[in-house]
Amino acid sequence: MSYDLNFWSEPKGFESDPLEIYRALSDGSPFDGLYQINVAGFYKRIIEAFPGTKESNGFLDWEGEENSFQVSSSSQHVRVDCYGEPGEWMNVFIDIGKEFSCPLYDPQTDMRFTG
Repeated sequence: MSYDLNFWSEPKGFESDPLEIYRALSDGSPFDGLYQINVAGFYKRIIEAFPGTKESNGFLDWEGEENSFQVSSSSQHVRVDCYGEPGEWMNVFIDIGKEFSCPLYDPQTDMRFTG
């Protein structure tokens, strides 16, 4: 099973549809009005939280006993593709996103968690 988690930072009161933002960012297109984010810092925190994470060509890869993930990004977003069983281990990414003022967008439910 795969599950993707997406993180970006936007101004307070930003009115664009999160699904439109997600689609643009997933297609590699910048989205007007989003902030640039500290991708290097975000990656560093993921590497700290998941020992054994490997970085190559702008991606992060990690494999555990039952789960794995791959992280990709642009200057405006970080996307985490999780494989295995959803669970508490995925909340680590949500907490890291909060550290960088990048709340979660969950495309599986079409929900943006801003609070």
